[in-house]
Amino acid sequence: MRHTRRFVGMAAMSAVAGCLLLAQETGGGRRAGMGIARAGAQELLAGYLGLTDAQKTAATTIMNNAKTAAQPIQTQLKAARAALQAAIVAGQPVDAPAAAVGTLYGQLVGIRANAWEQFRAILTPAQLTKLNEFQAKIGNGTTTAAPTP
Repeated sequence: MRHTRRFVGMAAMSAVAGCLLLAQETGGGRRAGMGIARAGAQELLAGYLGLTDAQKTAATTIMNNAKTAAQPIQTQLKAARAALQAAIVAGQPVDAPAAAVGTLYGQLVGIRANAWEQFRAILTPAQLTKLNEFQAKIGNGTTTAAPTP
């Protein structure tokens, strides 16, 4: 029973970490349900860290601001990917379109990193320690034990 609880906890917290760091894309298709998953993941993280209502509000604002900042870049990235694919199909040089895609990805990584940094800044020292310990456990994705609340 204890191992099952740890496994379920680990799976949930892995989803939380992944959603908070990577799930900033918009649109439909295979990512249509990510908004719902992200909201659930944020609730799990808030519960795990014991965030106050003020911290939850600040975290939501931080993530919403990051999403808003990322949206125009994601639109540009979609066009850049299409240009790269067109260059490949046409047998044209791909260095410039590939560099454009890379630059846009870099901008998205920067937005996400800044949001994560802002989120970490609203945590108490105890919450930050708990988050760091959790991230150390899942950092390489090979652990099977979830941190216990």
